[in-house]
Amino acid sequence: MAKKIANRDARHYVAGCKEFKGNNLFGEMRGQLYVVYSYGYHWPLFVCSACGIWYENASKYSVSTSKHKSQSNPLVTTIPMSVEDLKTFIADNS
Repeated sequence: MAKKIANRDARHYVAGCKEFKGNNLFGEMRGQLYVVYSYGYHWPLFVCSACGIWYENASKYSVSTSKHKSQSNPLVTTIPMSVEDLKTFIADNS
């Protein structure tokens, strides 16, 4: 069960690939992937593969989702992908 946290504390959980539930922001394991979502499964923000490669949603998003992205950013080098490509990547690898 994911721990309920304040969104401002999300970065610590994301950097450690730990499951959490914030306010319309959550991170969970999907098979071998760790995925951070904003407002539901339709909008992944960050994905970490089993080998530690991070991917980032590079598509346009709302002001509130921009804040989620800032609060949950793992502060590592990422590979940018469109939201559609990121969702396909998650579906193919989870």
